[in-house]
Amino acid sequence: MKRFRQATLAIMIGSLAAINSSSAIALDNLPDLGAPDLVEYDRQTEERLGRAFTESLMTQFDLQEDPEILNYIRQIGYKIAGNSGQNRNFDFYVIRNNTINAFAGPNGVIGVHTGLIETVHSESELASVIAHEIAHVTQQHLSRTYEYNSTQGSITSFATLLAAVLVGIYNPNAGMAALMGGMGMNMQDQLKNSRQHEQEADNVGIQILHESGYDPHAMGDFFGRLAKSSQFNAHQVPEILRTHPVTLSRLAAAENRAQVMPPLKVPVESNDLILIKMRIAAEKEDFSKLEIKSLTASEQCYLHNLQELNRKQTEKQLRQSRAQLDCLLREASENTMQPLYNTLLIERIKQFKERNSNADLKQPISEALKLISYQQELWPNNLAVQLRHAQLLELTGEYQKAMQVLADGSEKGHNQYQINNYLAQFAREQNKEALANYYQARAQVFVGNYARARHFIDEAKRINNQRNEGIDKQIDFFNAKYTQNLQENDQKEVIQ
Repeated sequence: MKRFRQATLAIMIGSLAAINSSSAIALDNLPDLGAPDLVEYDRQTEERLGRAFTESLMTQFDLQEDPEILNYIRQIGYKIAGNSGQNRNFDFYVIRNNTINAFAGPNGVIGVHTGLIETVHSESELASVIAHEIAHVTQQHLSRTYEYNSTQGSITSFATLLAAVLVGIYNPNAGMAALMGGMGMNMQDQLKNSRQHEQEADNVGIQILHESGYDPHAMGDFFGRLAKSSQFNAHQVPEILRTHPVTLSRLAAAENRAQVMPPLKVPVESNDLILIKMRIAAEKEDFSKLEIKSLTASEQCYLHNLQELNRKQTEKQLRQSRAQLDCLLREASENTMQPLYNTLLIERIKQFKERNSNADLKQPISEALKLISYQQELWPNNLAVQLRHAQLLELTGEYQKAMQVLADGSEKGHNQYQINNYLAQFAREQNKEALANYYQARAQVFVGNYARARHFIDEAKRINNQRNEGIDKQIDFFNAKYTQNLQENDQKEVIQ
């Protein structure tokens, strides 16, 4: 099968369609599953499909890499996944896309659009969508769809199912037609199957939402509000409702499910969601979805500093924004349990140092370093805290400590891909090209892209031999650890 070269993204049947409908896809440009004749959906198949799925995300889609935004979604996702009752891996990604959408892919890959984050009214609503997608995975809806059609004698290859799902990303109606045409299915059977999966994802999603400490009514509230706002305009229906049709019976079932949950005192939500919405808005310089008048003084300070960070400034304008930096320093010092203030403070310090190396930043640097060290101990897997800590150490000339902070993060948690990429960036800034390629190889392994991992580790070895950077042991250990994966990839390359 040909390698995945166009913007393609396999999503689970019944999950939320992604990307815009004007795009096109050729059915022969499918992910490389490792074998063209897969006819059983087993664990190995799911893992292969998951690697191809992830590779397409990493190479073809506009992923949101802001560590604060990514960490926020992952915190919610892993909290919910931890209550799913299954010991399996999940990976969470954020897509820069204004549409109100999310999706679940094979092997526990979950994606959330920035447009969804901007639209929800609470963290519980955002968590409810993520819980629904996690339920699609835990209930094995993709494999069950495949197995159901296999028993009907209407499918000869897993590629048929995959092709139909790929088409459905861009055009849900065309995807359904391809699914039924390729599998000999009739409309009644497919709709029945889809409705059953949606109902089950609602029921299981509300259950794990409640067990994770979120408001179980949030799912019905969110979908009901979207449906009501679009009922008089068929051309403005959010993407999330096109593949999750909301009916009165479905909303009633969701409310009934929430009502039978044991009493739960939902804790007061932090302002994480508000600050994250600000980051999304500031990046694209569009604040129309923010309720600015309702912001507290603390939140206004955060917003003003974000605006300064994303504004192209002269050195004079930057100096004039020092009052905002001092405001943020006060907020970071007073809100020690809210690391988003301190990580933005470090971003602003970095901005000042890069544009005015003579700026007097002794006090903000000292306070930020003290806070970030404390926060690193509290949240050792917080991607934003890890990165900003390393950036601040680098600014103060403590390069080895900075690398160690990242290296510690690369050995644990769920952020290995991002952390290893940052390590590669830091190494390159120090003109250590062999080491940079080594870390890039590590990053690619964690997303299952063994072809690129092979390229980077070979480059690391070549450059190390030329420059004698002294990373022979790291390269040998890498090759030994991933020998089987790399060899399997090499064999596939020969076959192709």
